[in-house]
Amino acid sequence: MSSDLHIVTQNCFYGRTLKGILSLISATCADIYCLQEVTSEAFLQAIRLRTGYRYLMSSAVKSPLPGVRFRNAVLTNSDCREQGEIIWNRKGRKRSYFAGRAFWVTVMTGGSLVRIYNCHLNVTGNGMTERRIMLTGIIRHADTFRGPVIICGDMNTVIPDRHRYRFAVSLMHRIPAPQPEIYGRFADLNERYYFYDTAKNYGFEETADLSANTWRMPLTQREAFGLKLDWILYRGLVKIRGRTGGWIGDHRAVIGEFAIRDNQNTKRRENGN
Repeated sequence: MSSDLHIVTQNCFYGRTLKGILSLISATCADIYCLQEVTSEAFLQAIRLRTGYRYLMSSAVKSPLPGVRFRNAVLTNSDCREQGEIIWNRKGRKRSYFAGRAFWVTVMTGGSLVRIYNCHLNVTGNGMTERRIMLTGIIRHADTFRGPVIICGDMNTVIPDRHRYRFAVSLMHRIPAPQPEIYGRFADLNERYYFYDTAKNYGFEETADLSANTWRMPLTQREAFGLKLDWILYRGLVKIRGRTGGWIGDHRAVIGEFAIRDNQNTKRRENGN
């Protein structure tokens, strides 16, 4: 079966991975690339110069490093019909902190309109509840769109299972340990299972193997804590194949190929009916 949509999501490790991103593009030749932790427009301009992909980018938010700002970006030569972003902030004692962002685009691909949310959820101060709230907020926004939807990106689902240094992770990221009275059977499990269960309740499936880790420590290159941070959740599409890519910086890509299940709704939308 040929694909109507070939999409890749990749964290860019503070914009330090241009060579790796160019190699990824050369190896995959996808329709759409969703990038997180882009730190300059020059990074995107260099990609366009070498590959020909046009780019769309979000507004900038502060990163953990002083003077560095993050953007989400979408690379595509498909026709983009609309774009926007959803931003969450959490209030601190003196100011608001960036909690998460979904940069969304509606593109024409495979003869249909598809809505894509490129997400980057902050790791600091966000626990399982906060990420669930942001995911369901994205889904509610997506429910207003008549057509296939992809929600992808670096979700920072960082809470390991109970036996994998959970205390250290909770202390490092300033998040409480999950409690059984709130999360039931998910309290002792890796956060990926709670996050995926939330998505499934709204009709979304994950593209890559749920057990595949997508984060490693940048200095030691060790897959510490057993974490799946990167996702391509889809609804209204038929998955042809899904996989993870090689390591680029501290993350690896999730790669998916899809067929459009039913493009009647999007065709009606195109015809104005």
